[in-house]
Amino acid sequence: MPEASTTLPANDPRDSRSRLLVWAWWVLFGTLLLAIATLAVYLALRKPDTVYRDLPPPPPDAQQQSLLDQARKKGEELSAEIAALRATLVAYVCPPGTVKDPAAPAITIPPADGSSSLTPSNGQLGMEVSPKAVQQEASNATAAAAAAPAAPAHKLAQRELVDLLTHAVVLVLTESSSASGFFVAPNYVVTNRHAVEGAKDGKVGVTSKTLGQLHIGQVVASTALGPKGADDYAVIRLDDVKSPVTLPLSLSHDALTPIVSAGYPGLTIQNDNGFRQLLSGNAAAAPELVLSRGEIQAVQPSATGTQVLVHSGDVMQGSSGGPIVDGCGRAIGMNTYIAVDEQQSGRVSYALAAGGLAGFLRQAGVPAAVQASQCAD
Repeated sequence: MPEASTTLPANDPRDSRSRLLVWAWWVLFGTLLLAIATLAVYLALRKPDTVYRDLPPPPPDAQQQSLLDQARKKGEELSAEIAALRATLVAYVCPPGTVKDPAAPAITIPPADGSSSLTPSNGQLGMEVSPKAVQQEASNATAAAAAAPAAPAHKLAQRELVDLLTHAVVLVLTESSSASGFFVAPNYVVTNRHAVEGAKDGKVGVTSKTLGQLHIGQVVASTALGPKGADDYAVIRLDDVKSPVTLPLSLSHDALTPIVSAGYPGLTIQNDNGFRQLLSGNAAAAPELVLSRGEIQAVQPSATGTQVLVHSGDVMQGSSGGPIVDGCGRAIGMNTYIAVDEQQSGRVSYALAAGGLAGFLRQAGVPAAVQASQCAD
């Protein structure tokens, strides 16, 4: 008996569900294939992540370790040197024009007579002259010079001027600084007060090529401490020196007066073998005198009433106390301070006019020649 076949009517609901399931399966399958293809493209096109790992270096061998130890020791030495230099800079309190020895906190002055060098103590600089007394005596000196016969002085030949300054201008040393000075009388040297204010017991070293030997001098008079531009003078007495050459003081000066600046700027003498020998203990050694030409640019009154000469001569730290002289070899001022403008790379040199110095010396009882005549050709 033949098997009966089973057919579904065309509109049977079971047939519709089957077709729907088939289509859903294909859609799902296609979606999966699309996702796989998209992932494959993404993985193919993306940049791989870079992972960095710090690997410990291999231990150094004996030679490398030795080099490392040497480098570490050198670094420690340099750090100590930097710290010492910074401490030195913090302690650098010298006024402009005075130079400290950069290699040590103190300058060891060789003994002048075989005895021990200067020893620190809390001594005074000597007699202090009041600013009012200096100003009054400066006026008296100016009046006296103006009333005296004014025989004109005559200009010196270059060789004569150099010889005069070489004999009259000296290097002044304290335990912590160096400066300049000049003879106004056979056994009296003048300089700036701030140049010798660090002198212990008021004792300083004085030397030059022509003196031929370091001498110990005593600061016997000084002006009082004052603001910038105030009278700034000190007198040093040398009991074992009688200089045959002294500089007279001149009250005759004006703008455009030619001048010669003389002294011992630290930047120059630090490279002078004579100065290095002096600091090494050779009391017979001395640096060369430094000279520069210029002219007075302006005559200005300072805030304290002191007459100040602005000039174009070369002045640096260490020039303090040195003279500016006219063509006749007369001191018309004393180099005292400088002004520096870093933005404009400018520098201005200032000297205190000789009138104030003449008044100070008169008040201190120090003999000095004062002239008011012109310097004739």
